[in-house]
Formats: sequence, structure tokens, C-alpha cells
Amino acid sequence: MPKFAPRMQDYRPLAANITVTKAELAARLGVTRGRVSQWLAAGLPVGPDGRVPLLAALDWVLATLDGGRAAATRRAAAAWRDETIFLATATEAVSAVLAEVPVAVALAAAEVGIGRAEAERLGNMTLLFMGTEAAEQLRAAGAPEPLLPHPEAWRAGVNWASLFGADGRSRVAGALRAATALAERGEG
Repeated sequence: MPKFAPRMQDYRPLAANITVTKAELAARLGVTRGRVSQWLAAGLPVGPDGRVPLLAALDWVLATLDGGRAAATRRAAAAWRDETIFLATATEAVSAVLAEVPVAVALAAAEVGIGRAEAERLGNMTLLFMGTEAAEQLRAAGAPEPLLPHPEAWRAGVNWASLFGADGRSRVAGALRAATALAERGEG
């Protein structure tokens, strides 16, 4: 039975560490920096480094501001909050996919007869290349950086002994092609 993804609010912890400057907050919400200073005096959260924790600040704006003049600011805060949570969710999904990529590369390398040492290098290089590309795309969208698995972490997810012999040579070269051919002929 398929499992459903958690609801959007379950991803809030992923976005909790995102901070912005007071100037960024003011510009994005369409208020002056002076207004943000007034909010700070009234209780808007701020970190020890002077940066504003984004989700806490947006929640504060939504909970605190009311009245007709604040409606546009509240709409901007709600939209920005949803976008931030979405981007954090996208980053988490990308991180999860990236963690599987080097494992798949190692399996594919074994299938085509590449030795273990080269399979590990290919896994590392693919992860680094794809991780760099993904990070650039996410950064351009304003999302947090994806987390890449350490080489030892992804290697732990591979059953090396079943794929490669003690000499480092593939034990399964051509096995997938052979199984696929048998299945296509109705023999497998």
C-alpha cells in the first residue's frame, strides 16, 4: 500500500533555520525598514546575529497584525511562508533522491562489468556533480542547500559482497540484461 507524504506543516522544521535581514523582510513584505524596527520593539523575533528567523517572523506577522492596512502585509507573509515551506520541502526531497543516486550508479556499474573501485569513484563523482547542479538550482530558487550523504554513508547502503568478488570484479555483470531477456521471452 502506498504511503502518503506528510502534510506541508510537517516540513516546518526544515525551514526553521532560514534567516533574512531586516531589509529583506521589509522589502518582501512591502513595508519600510522603520516598520520592521517597530515590530522588533513589539516582539518580532530576531536572532543574536541580528538576522530574523524567517518562519518565526512570518508567523508573528500573521498572528499580530490585523486591520485593513495590514491585510496586504498579511497576504504577503502567508504567501512567503508557504513558499519557504515548499522550498524547504523540495530541498528535502532533492536530498533524499541524491542519497540514492550513487547507490544506483554502483549497481549499474556492477551490471556492466565495472570493478568495485571504479564503481565507488563513479558513485562519488555522480553525487558531487548532481549535488552541485541541484544546489545551484535550489539556490537560484531561494531554497536551502541540499544535504549530500558522506561517501561512507552511501557506501553503507550497497551490498558490495553480493555485487563484487574479493578481487573487486563484478559478480553480476550482464545479470540484469539476461533476466530482462528471459522475462521478455516469457521464460522468467
